[in-house]
Amino acid sequence: MGRGTLVEELRSAAPPHQEFVDPPTLARLSRITADLVATCPEALSSAVQFERQGERTLELDRRALLAGIQGSVVLVTGGTGCIGSALLSELRGLGPKRVVSLSRGLTSGAVSLPGVEYARHDIRDGRALHRVFEDVRPDVVFHLAAQRDPGLAERAVRESLETNIAGTANVLAAAVAAGVDSIVYASTGKALRPFSPHIYAASKKVGEFLAYATAHGRNTRISVVRFTHVVDNSLVLKRFRAIGAGNALRVHDPKTLFYTQSAREAAQLLLRANVENRPAGVVEVMAIRDLGLPTNVLDLALAVVAESGEPRAVYVAGTEPGYEETVYPGLYDPATAADVSPLLNAFEAAVARGVDGAGIDASPIRFPDHEWLTETVTQFTSELAGQLQPEFLRERLNGVSMTLLSASLACVEPAVLQRVMRLTSPWRDAMSDTDRAIDDCLRERAAQPVA
Repeated sequence: MGRGTLVEELRSAAPPHQEFVDPPTLARLSRITADLVATCPEALSSAVQFERQGERTLELDRRALLAGIQGSVVLVTGGTGCIGSALLSELRGLGPKRVVSLSRGLTSGAVSLPGVEYARHDIRDGRALHRVFEDVRPDVVFHLAAQRDPGLAERAVRESLETNIAGTANVLAAAVAAGVDSIVYASTGKALRPFSPHIYAASKKVGEFLAYATAHGRNTRISVVRFTHVVDNSLVLKRFRAIGAGNALRVHDPKTLFYTQSAREAAQLLLRANVENRPAGVVEVMAIRDLGLPTNVLDLALAVVAESGEPRAVYVAGTEPGYEETVYPGLYDPATAADVSPLLNAFEAAVARGVDGAGIDASPIRFPDHEWLTETVTQFTSELAGQLQPEFLRERLNGVSMTLLSASLACVEPAVLQRVMRLTSPWRDAMSDTDRAIDDCLRERAAQPVA
């Protein structure tokens, strides 16, 4: 049997969304998985290729990076995380005057680097954060601290929003009060979605707006960077390898593809974003242009099964909370998608610029009437301090997210709106509720004048 037939057998062997797979079904899944391993030899090197992505680096002008860091006081929130640690390592070679890492100290296995000062503080505590910034007086801030697990965000709604939205607002406010010159905010590739009902993606999208709003009317220069799946700290690969023979490797969908990058690439992107920070309230979102070929999640699972040398089962579990089931048909425009980072959507790609000699694309974040939008987001942020139920917070977040989408589309050129409308028209009847909501907002905005 061919791969396609075996994959369909894998799907039909057990219904999705089961917490546990019974032994007879597990045995059947194991037999089908063994047949897939034998039928798909090209997949068996996926784990090795996947991990090799962790060796990738960007070709950057070291003199430019030195100009942005040398002699400066640098503060990194989330410095004990995977990317934070990689950033601290890169910073040590750029001659900073002082480097301070700020985190809650919850990351297991974090290694302290010589010359770096480590402090424990929770970014959700705004008052304490202001005192830290007043004491350190940083010139440059890299804000990486976040709750980054999409699945956990759906289970811990309040805590995730407090960290990713209220915590980000606290960091930005403390930085401005301390006279910080340059801020780089670490977002996520999931924020390329025009709208998402999921807590993690939506919270980072709001964080991007907060970065934009903070820069207006101030001297502080701010930029946003988007990361995709970081190989060095891959949740997917860790989970696959942690599953024993008595359980199944869970994949959302055998067709799922995802881009990857290394922690060092992420750190270098942050450093170049600091160099590219622009004055006068111009805030750009930046991402690596060439992320290589995406990884197929089923191939990765089969590779882990093969390397174990034991009978193992792959289970098609269906899309889990926090992850998108569908892709909005207008997310990418074929006219620009091949030339611009896949972490920028069609609207962002239309106005993107290439960062000279860096393999990075930058697109301006644009909103009209940001004062009113800031009030809307600030009101929502204040509600996080109350005792509101998670479902109410989710509903409010959806409202804020849709408001930001509508406002951002008001700045998109009519020709781009019309082109995306044409791209999505054939798919209207098959769209999910979320994708249709995005498309309805697009069509409503296309009928209005551009701000």
